[in-house]
Amino acid sequence: MKQCKKAILCLLAFAMAVTFAACTGEPSSGGNTANEPSKTLDEMAQELSADIEVATMEADETILQDIYHLDMNQVEEAKAYMAMMNVHADDLVIVKAKSEDDAKAVEESLKQRNADSAQTWEQYLPEQYELVQNYKLERRGNYVFYTVSSKADDLLAKFQSYFES
Repeated sequence: MKQCKKAILCLLAFAMAVTFAACTGEPSSGGNTANEPSKTLDEMAQELSADIEVATMEADETILQDIYHLDMNQVEEAKAYMAMMNVHADDLVIVKAKSEDDAKAVEESLKQRNADSAQTWEQYLPEQYELVQNYKLERRGNYVFYTVSSKADDLLAKFQSYFES
């Protein structure tokens, strides 16, 4: 009987320890997982677009569909910025897709955008073509990030930081 009480006490102590450990994690209202960023899409877009060195304009839904090849039925939220002058290839796109499958489709759409850009810049301005060739594209859960920029590595690192705990 004494051993049974010890076993029950040990089990209770273990259960309490697990419960306390679970309660000391990230808060449920602002918790961050590998697939959910620490900032809203608007906040990310505002911060990232401020780091682009050339003047950009925000793309509207028509541009998102026609130039970036996005199916807006797959998109929950999107922000895109493109160079205002035709001598720069700079692009920045952040999309929150409706599902992970939609995010994969968005990723393919942005690859097509990059292929279109490569074709445009290949014969036009070699330094811009090089930027297009060194584009960054990353999918994190339902979020897709795409950029063409002289600061592409920095922009990607900043985007990735939004998904770190």
